[in-house]
Amino acid sequence: MTTTIGDDAQLPVIPRPRAAGCPLAPSPEFADWRNSGLQRAMWQGRPTWVVSRYEDIRSALVDPRLSAETIKTRLRAAGVTGEMPVIFARIDDPEHNRLRRMIA
Repeated sequence: MTTTIGDDAQLPVIPRPRAAGCPLAPSPEFADWRNSGLQRAMWQGRPTWVVSRYEDIRSALVDPRLSAETIKTRLRAAGVTGEMPVIFARIDDPEHNRLRRMIA
């Protein structure tokens, strides 16, 4: 499914419903997304990019233009001030790697 930025109302909503018999079975759309690469979808009411191919995921994880630190940005946008929470999974390198090595 190819979309343009302006037609967000037509985007698929994720997470997708799962089969009742096997809750871990992926939605059939995911196979299509893996074959076609980067896709847009609605997640929590916001348009977002879905990265589903292994090579694309690896590239995104090491791209310095992308950040895991989304919580602080959301809190600041909501007007929350003061000390921000530190959540291990949402810390970028090099601090993330330093803490991960200590835990391991």
